[in-house]
Amino acid sequence: MRGPRASPRSACLAGAVALAALGLPGCAIVAESPPARADLQPFPPGIDAACAGEQPERSALQHFVKPSYPIDAVTRGVQGWVCVGFDLDASGAPVDLTVVAAAPAGVFDEAALAAVRAWRFEPQLGADGQPRARQGLRLPLVFALDAAVAAEVTGTGTSR
Repeated sequence: MRGPRASPRSACLAGAVALAALGLPGCAIVAESPPARADLQPFPPGIDAACAGEQPERSALQHFVKPSYPIDAVTRGVQGWVCVGFDLDASGAPVDLTVVAAAPAGVFDEAALAAVRAWRFEPQLGADGQPRARQGLRLPLVFALDAAVAAEVTGTGTSR
């Protein structure tokens, strides 16, 4: 149901990070502190245009590290995305990571870069059967909060 082009906004819970491009199952709960309020800032648009380009294959991801949701962003109710640009060396390790675009700028950049830096992808083989490096990959990481779940986590919800 949720493939690489599915909307990550509706798929996440409080403090969750969606990896839309890879279509990873579910969302990782990474918040260490619940939101201080349930009124969330609007979700910034523009990820599709900003992160257009070659993306790594979902099946190639061998080692995944959950991105951390910055606590300051959680307490302020900030949601956003980061488009990470990187190359893969012949062993499948991300190298030369950069932030191609982000909204809001500077809020989730370090968390996104640290996570992708720790990932490992299956090496791609060249025509000669040898592992080869890949260049110019892009990957969107979406950081989204859900107000209803946040209210329940903080105890301000109405369910008993």
